[in-house]
Amino acid sequence: MLKKLYVNNFKTLMDFTFEPKGVNLLIGRNNVGKSSVCQALEFLACSTFMPLYEAPRVTIGSASSIGNRFVGDSVIQFVLECGFPVGGCDSTFRYELVLEPREDADPWPVVVSEWLSVTREDLGPVPVLDRTRDRAKVFDGSVPPQPGTPLLSDMVRETEIAPYSTFLNALKDAPEYSLAALFKRYLRSWWFNEVEVSRLRSTRVGGPEPVLARGGDNLSSVLRRLKSKDQAALDEVIHLARSVEPDIDSLEFPKSPDPDQVFMRLKTRQGAEFAVSELSGGTLRVLALAYVAVVNRAASENGLVAPRLTVFEEPETGVFVGQLRKLFDALDPSGRAGQYIFTSHSPYFIDLFDGNLDGVFLLKREGERTVMSQPDPAKTKELLEEFSLGELHFREMLG
Repeated sequence: MLKKLYVNNFKTLMDFTFEPKGVNLLIGRNNVGKSSVCQALEFLACSTFMPLYEAPRVTIGSASSIGNRFVGDSVIQFVLECGFPVGGCDSTFRYELVLEPREDADPWPVVVSEWLSVTREDLGPVPVLDRTRDRAKVFDGSVPPQPGTPLLSDMVRETEIAPYSTFLNALKDAPEYSLAALFKRYLRSWWFNEVEVSRLRSTRVGGPEPVLARGGDNLSSVLRRLKSKDQAALDEVIHLARSVEPDIDSLEFPKSPDPDQVFMRLKTRQGAEFAVSELSGGTLRVLALAYVAVVNRAASENGLVAPRLTVFEEPETGVFVGQLRKLFDALDPSGRAGQYIFTSHSPYFIDLFDGNLDGVFLLKREGERTVMSQPDPAKTKELLEEFSLGELHFREMLG
């Protein structure tokens, strides 16, 4: 679970700290930095499996806009604190990445320093990686067989890494039980979704992984895969989707003559069938949301991955928000069945958080930087006797 994100000099995030809970909501006016927080997280996830000349383009569109253009700081700093079990014990990983933008013809950033350490509940902090520029010391550690045994061996190896690559990206052949590989796997598991109805109707076949694409254009493919792997999980998706499609009975996937295409049909209890092209945008969006929630919980319960972080921007678009209550109530606010960060401008979606105030974060702009605060719980609860949470945000009474 992500415990803390610190960012300095990434877009409008200057000396910025975010300590998320299990289920979180970022709110605020346009252009205050909500998407910048999401992009910072996505940039860090992408930097574990692609070089630094690609990660900015994928996450923010251009490497030249990664830093704050109004501030003279030359380096960009990220710090992550993430907690999940290692060897049967709760552990906290601390990861620091410092980048320096280049000013020549190649504007992508290069690594200044990179550090990874882990603290387990029964042991103090121990290093995993210590890197400066292109030279790194790697402490070859692995998951201990039982609590109380050392996390790391005495072996230390030095290696050279290209300046445009993080160590986690360069980590290709480490044993899956190594501490660095565990941390990389956790960051790589993060999902980022900003689904579009036109893409949700796509028939393309996705990859072998159960990852819903950012725009949702492999929805039919991942649902077909879920049907073949875990019918009970698919049944739960269908159950949640009944909030917008009460008569849904099943999802069918007729054999396709084209191996690169997958066709999904929604079958009702009355026996009628509807192709994806005939389904409403709200139905498709709820199917996507339900899929993410169900798969995250199933993976956590099976111990396949640490609780996954999922970022979902404006999930209520095109959906009657009252119908999202059932799905929202299915999320575990502790984060043990998946951690969530939502952004929204809808007062009705914001209302869903009236019982989860510790997960509400208000963003504002002060000059050229983003500042974050949380509504005062006691004052907000008092105001909720007269106004809804969304109305309080609309009236700018939350702080």
